Amino acid sequence: MTNYQVISPDYFEEQVALGGYAFNMEITEDRRNRFKETFEHTISLGAFHEEKLSAQVLVTPYVVHFHQALYKMGGIGLVSSYPEYRGSGDVAALMKLSLKTMNEKGMDLSYLAPFSYPFYRKYGFEQIFDQFKMTLTAEQLPRVKTKSGKLERVIWEQGKESMKFLYEQQKANSVGAVQREDWWWEYRFTHKPDQKIALYTNEANQPEGYIVYYLDGETFKIEEMIYHTHTAYEMLWGFISSHSGSFKFFDYTGGMDEQQAYLLENPRIKQEVIPSMMGRIVNIQRFLSQYPFKELSEKELYLEISDPIAPWNDGIWQLTFTKGQPQFTAVTQVNTEKEQFLIKGDIQTWTQAFIGYRSISELHFFHRLTGNQSGIAELERIIPKGIPTLSDYF
Repeated sequence: MTNYQVISPDYFEEQVALGGYAFNMEITEDRRNRFKETFEHTISLGAFHEEKLSAQVLVTPYVVHFHQALYKMGGIGLVSSYPEYRGSGDVAALMKLSLKTMNEKGMDLSYLAPFSYPFYRKYGFEQIFDQFKMTLTAEQLPRVKTKSGKLERVIWEQGKESMKFLYEQQKANSVGAVQREDWWWEYRFTHKPDQKIALYTNEANQPEGYIVYYLDGETFKIEEMIYHTHTAYEMLWGFISSHSGSFKFFDYTGGMDEQQAYLLENPRIKQEVIPSMMGRIVNIQRFLSQYPFKELSEKELYLEISDPIAPWNDGIWQLTFTKGQPQFTAVTQVNTEKEQFLIKGDIQTWTQAFIGYRSISELHFFHRLTGNQSGIAELERIIPKGIPTLSDYF
């Protein structure tokens, strides 16, 4: 008999052992502390065979920015199982339990980092984030002349308040970025001894930008760059370029909204688009009831959603606007005269559409969404445009 349930704190050592074994990690003291800190902020779900922990899935509550709106999101992590129990259905059962748990906790979105895209598509997840990476040689770095304010290397404790302010101000208008809580900031920036930070402040001593970077052999690696002004942008790149005599390559990895090669004197550099995190809508009714539509529609739209893993989403839904507010309600059928405004798709496709990873018309062209052109055009008209971006990983 297998039980699927929330893991109590009494099983901490068993969770650490399972995570270490499944991901082939040596459990150092620092890693044990990181596990402990993670578990304190997550909902841990486990499969138990005769009271022995055989598989686990962690759900971490986050809040994400979405066109100036905020959504609760459940981050899926540490999906792991002992090899002798693989194929028993434990992970499948835990993924379904995680969706049920997130729905009950009011988390309307979920993200995860996939080891396999096909595997997680079985549970309604789809690719919604990409990363853009450009690699420059020392000769290809931008040459900047701006010299005002102050740019200095700082440690986390010195720069954290400025970094928090700058990050949240820049990401407030983003599509999908995490609103970082204090514990998550500390988790990200206190366990990486090789991580370095440079902070730029203007002549009035106000913070305007920062970079997080690593020095890795011949490569200068930029992990995160935030800037609020053009001067901050130039000063940060000036700081990076000052390392041109020490490093052969300069890697900059960011969101798809950070493609900057066109600003270079010679944009013909190495550029890559890297498929990144997956996500899914957990509760479509709650998600669309507070969705920041770009415009209102006078027409009744009907969305048919296939979601066998989360049956509360499955079915036909009517989208209307009452006094400027979206109303999203389940219906049993669509009248013949309204069928031109019926659009069909699975939860993966609807997630890509409403997150903005792909447009309604593109998804329709490739038969991911089916429906009359009238409904397609009307739905696309009212959906806000934006590039999904995510700087966090879990």
